[in-house]
Amino acid sequence: MHSTTPINLTLKERFSARSHNSVYDCLALNFSGLIPLVRFWQLAIKTASPTSQRHFIASFTAYLDSAVREAAYRENDTIRTIDSYIQCRRDGVGAKPSFGILELELDLPDEVFYHPVIVELSDHIIDMIFINDVSSIFISAV
Repeated sequence: MHSTTPINLTLKERFSARSHNSVYDCLALNFSGLIPLVRFWQLAIKTASPTSQRHFIASFTAYLDSAVREAAYRENDTIRTIDSYIQCRRDGVGAKPSFGILELELDLPDEVFYHPVIVELSDHIIDMIFINDVSSIFISAV
């Protein structure tokens, strides 16, 4: 039997640390795209430390927020600066939530996870991914 979670909960509330919501709760949202996320989360919380869960939720929320911002920019035909575009893509490319998989069993305190050097290294890794994506598009167009 599945639990009865109110539909109006936010993603963060639904998948908060040590949450054990069922796939049926996810289906109540009528958004089947969340099923892989629910399956991932059900497996991840079995070994993930509370801090790694919190870090994943923060990075995944930033990823979703970035996707919404990018859609609004496209809808409004907003022309941004290169720096603004790159900053938004850093969150929108999905790398930061992917980094969370590497942290699952670790119990990294926020002081380490958000240390300026670690944040800068993460940005450089994401920029390398982004540069590869851009160069692949350019090469394909030629």
